[in-house]
Amino acid sequence: MAEKIDLSVKQTKSMNKLIYWVYILYCENNSLYTGYTNNLTKRYNAHLKGTASKYTSSFKPIGIAQSWEINSGKSDAMRIESYIKNLSRIEKEKIIKNPSLLMTIIAQRSEILNTIPTTDHLQLFK
Repeated sequence: MAEKIDLSVKQTKSMNKLIYWVYILYCENNSLYTGYTNNLTKRYNAHLKGTASKYTSSFKPIGIAQSWEINSGKSDAMRIESYIKNLSRIEKEKIIKNPSLLMTIIAQRSEILNTIPTTDHLQLFK
Protein backbone atom coordinates (compact mmCIF):
# COMPACT_ATOMS: atom_id res chain seq x y z
CA MET A 1 0.00 0.00 0.00
CA ALA A 2 1.26 3.48 -0.84
CA GLU A 3 2.28 5.75 1.99
CA LYS A 4 0.65 9.07 2.78
CA ILE A 5 2.62 11.99 1.47
CA ASP A 6 2.86 15.73 1.93
CA LEU A 7 3.43 17.27 -1.47
CA SER A 8 4.33 20.69 -0.04
CA VAL A 9 2.61 22.52 -2.85
CA LYS A 10 0.62 25.73 -3.02
CA GLN A 11 -2.88 24.89 -1.93
CA THR A 12 -4.06 28.21 -0.61
CA LYS A 13 -5.88 31.12 -2.11
CA SER A 14 -3.74 33.05 -4.55
CA MET A 15 -5.00 36.52 -5.34
CA ASN A 16 -8.45 35.52 -4.00
CA LYS A 17 -8.64 32.57 -6.40
CA LEU A 18 -8.22 28.96 -5.34
CA ILE A 19 -5.51 26.96 -7.03
CA TYR A 20 -6.80 23.71 -8.48
CA TRP A 21 -4.95 20.57 -9.45
CA VAL A 22 -5.69 18.01 -12.14
CA TYR A 23 -3.96 14.73 -11.45
CA ILE A 24 -3.52 11.19 -12.70
CA LEU A 25 -2.99 8.31 -10.28
CA TYR A 26 -1.46 4.91 -10.92
CA CYS A 27 -3.75 2.28 -9.38
CA GLU A 28 -3.00 -1.24 -8.17
CA ASN A 29 -4.88 -2.83 -11.09
CA ASN A 30 -2.57 -1.04 -13.57
CA SER A 31 -5.23 1.54 -14.40
CA LEU A 32 -4.98 5.32 -14.46
CA TYR A 33 -7.41 7.42 -12.45
CA THR A 34 -7.89 11.12 -13.27
CA GLY A 35 -9.35 13.72 -10.94
CA TYR A 36 -9.22 17.35 -9.87
CA THR A 37 -9.04 19.04 -6.48
CA ASN A 38 -8.10 22.23 -4.70
CA ASN A 39 -5.95 20.36 -2.16
CA LEU A 40 -3.80 17.68 -3.76
CA THR A 41 -2.27 16.33 -0.57
CA LYS A 42 -5.61 15.98 1.20
CA ARG A 43 -7.28 14.42 -1.84
CA TYR A 44 -4.46 11.93 -2.44
CA ASN A 45 -4.50 10.87 1.20
CA ALA A 46 -8.30 10.42 0.95
CA HIS A 47 -7.75 8.19 -2.10
CA LEU A 48 -5.27 6.13 -0.05
CA LYS A 49 -7.87 5.73 2.73
CA GLY A 50 -10.50 4.71 0.18
CA THR A 51 -12.77 7.68 0.93
CA ALA A 52 -12.16 9.92 -2.09
CA SER A 53 -13.95 7.99 -4.82
CA LYS A 54 -15.76 4.74 -5.39
CA TYR A 55 -13.17 3.72 -7.98
CA THR A 56 -10.11 4.21 -5.79
CA SER A 57 -11.82 2.54 -2.85
CA SER A 58 -11.86 -0.61 -5.03
CA PHE A 59 -8.55 -0.09 -6.85
CA LYS A 60 -6.12 1.60 -4.47
CA PRO A 61 -3.71 4.17 -5.83
CA ILE A 62 -0.04 3.30 -5.70
CA GLY A 63 1.23 6.74 -6.63
CA ILE A 64 0.65 10.03 -8.36
CA ALA A 65 1.59 9.61 -12.00
CA GLN A 66 1.41 13.35 -12.77
CA SER A 67 -0.30 16.54 -11.66
CA TRP A 68 -0.86 19.98 -13.11
CA GLU A 69 -1.48 23.22 -11.24
CA ILE A 70 -4.48 25.07 -12.69
CA ASN A 71 -4.64 28.74 -11.75
CA SER A 72 -7.63 29.66 -13.90
CA GLY A 73 -10.36 28.27 -11.65
CA LYS A 74 -12.50 25.25 -10.93
CA SER A 75 -14.37 25.16 -14.24
CA ASP A 76 -11.10 25.01 -16.20
CA ALA A 77 -9.79 22.27 -13.92
CA MET A 78 -13.00 20.31 -14.52
CA ARG A 79 -12.72 20.75 -18.29
CA ILE A 80 -9.08 19.66 -18.30
CA GLU A 81 -9.97 16.63 -16.17
CA SER A 82 -12.72 15.74 -18.65
CA TYR A 83 -10.31 16.20 -21.55
CA ILE A 84 -7.78 13.84 -19.97
CA LYS A 85 -10.46 11.25 -19.17
CA ASN A 86 -11.31 11.13 -22.87
CA LEU A 87 -7.72 10.38 -23.88
CA SER A 88 -6.55 6.87 -24.67
CA ARG A 89 -4.13 5.12 -22.31
CA ILE A 90 -1.29 5.79 -24.77
CA GLU A 91 -2.12 9.50 -24.89
CA LYS A 92 -2.31 9.65 -21.09
CA GLU A 93 1.09 8.00 -20.85
CA LYS A 94 2.48 10.64 -23.22
CA ILE A 95 1.30 13.51 -21.02
CA ILE A 96 2.53 11.69 -17.90
CA LYS A 97 6.02 11.41 -19.42
CA ASN A 98 5.93 14.94 -20.82
CA PRO A 99 3.66 17.03 -18.55
CA SER A 100 4.22 20.24 -20.49
CA LEU A 101 2.61 18.56 -23.51
CA LEU A 102 -0.82 18.89 -21.89
CA MET A 103 -0.43 22.63 -21.39
CA THR A 104 0.88 22.99 -24.95
CA ILE A 105 -2.22 21.22 -26.27
CA ILE A 106 -4.48 23.39 -24.16
CA ALA A 107 -2.72 26.55 -25.34
CA GLN A 108 -3.10 25.43 -28.97
CA ARG A 109 -6.69 24.39 -28.47
CA SER A 110 -8.25 27.10 -26.34
CA GLU A 111 -11.68 25.61 -27.04
CA ILE A 112 -10.81 22.86 -24.55
CA LEU A 113 -11.48 25.45 -21.89
CA ASN A 114 -14.64 26.66 -23.62
CA THR A 115 -16.35 23.42 -24.68
CA ILE A 116 -16.62 19.78 -23.79
CA PRO A 117 -13.74 17.84 -25.38
CA THR A 118 -14.42 15.92 -28.58
CA THR A 119 -12.60 13.09 -30.27
CA ASP A 120 -10.76 15.48 -32.61
CA HIS A 121 -8.19 15.96 -29.83
CA LEU A 122 -6.54 12.80 -31.10
CA GLN A 123 -4.97 14.73 -33.97
CA LEU A 124 -2.74 16.54 -31.49
CA PHE A 125 -0.90 13.37 -30.62
CA LYS A 126 0.05 12.42 -34.19
